[in-house]
Amino acid sequence: MGATTGAQVMFRLGRAFAAVMASVSQGELDLAALSPSDFDWIVVTMKASTKFDLVDTVGGGTVRTVDLAPLFDEHFAGRYGQMLEWLKFALEVNFGPLADAVRSVLSGVTALSDSSRPKAATGSAGASSSASG
Repeated sequence: MGATTGAQVMFRLGRAFAAVMASVSQGELDLAALSPSDFDWIVVTMKASTKFDLVDTVGGGTVRTVDLAPLFDEHFAGRYGQMLEWLKFALEVNFGPLADAVRSVLSGVTALSDSSRPKAATGSAGASSSASG
């Protein structure tokens, strides 16, 4: 996937992208944050950039690189679990390092934010003195 398409994925999905990638980085694929149209869009986008190698095991072992897009519907018909595994893999390959970097940056920001917050006063408030007489 090219950088332009990758940036479009991140921009279109916004916060949902962060939630999906957080689940992918934990070895899962939680799509709850995506709307149906976002899910359709990400599948179309990812399948357009997916290629795989076919090896001729009967002939001389020739390797042919094939685009997934024209074969997608037929290949995944009735194999929806495999389709989700492919989608998880495609997201890991294209965005996994970014998810790790974002998590690292965010944990640093959280630590910095926690250390710069004012501390709550502990103990009791001192008695005020009044001027007498």
